[in-house]
Amino acid sequence: MKKVLILSIAFLFASTIGFAQATNISSGTTVKYVANAGGGASVDFNVKIAAMDNDGIDLEYTVKQGAKSFNGKIFVTKKGWEKGSKLNWDDLAPNKEKQLNDDETSFMFSSDFYNALVKNNSAKYDNTTYTVKKIPAGQNIMLNGKPVDVIYVVSGATGAQYWVLKNPKLPLIMKITGNKTGPDFSLAGISKS
Repeated sequence: MKKVLILSIAFLFASTIGFAQATNISSGTTVKYVANAGGGASVDFNVKIAAMDNDGIDLEYTVKQGAKSFNGKIFVTKKGWEKGSKLNWDDLAPNKEKQLNDDETSFMFSSDFYNALVKNNSAKYDNTTYTVKKIPAGQNIMLNGKPVDVIYVVSGATGAQYWVLKNPKLPLIMKITGNKTGPDFSLAGISKS
C-alpha cells in the first residue's frame, strides 16, 4: 500500500510539471516560440522576461532562422502591463530597443483585459471584441506532454484564435492562428535562468 501511495504521489507531481512551469512565469523565464514565416518556413524566437518591477516589464528577444540570429528588447510600461488596450505588432528587428506606449502590450494582453475576459467571457482589445470559447478538440497547448492552462479566445473582427496563459499577472499569448496583423506563432518551450 505504501508503494502504491508513493507511486501515486510521484505520478501526480510529474503530471503537474508542465502546468506549473507555464503558470509560474517570472523574471528570468524564457518563453520559446515557433512562428510561421510563410511559404512553409518557420522562425524560432525566444522572449525572455528580463525584469518585472514597478516600472514595467523588460522583454529581451532572440530570433533565429537557420544559422542567422539577432537580438532586441521591448519595454512594456507598468500602465500598459496593467491597463493596456492594444497589441503592438511591430516587426522584431536586429538590435532594436523599443519602449511601448502606455496603452500597448507585446506577446501578452493586459491584466485588465484578462480579468474582463474571465469575468464576462468577452472583452475589447484593439477596438475588437474577443470572446472566450471552448478549446477545440485536439488543440490544447502542450508542454512536456501536459496541457498548459490557457483561455481560448477568438477575435470577433478577424476570427484569429488566441491561447492565453491563465495568469492574471502575466497573460502571455501562448499561441495564435489566423493573425491578420502579425505572424502566427505557438509555444515551443519554457525555461528558467
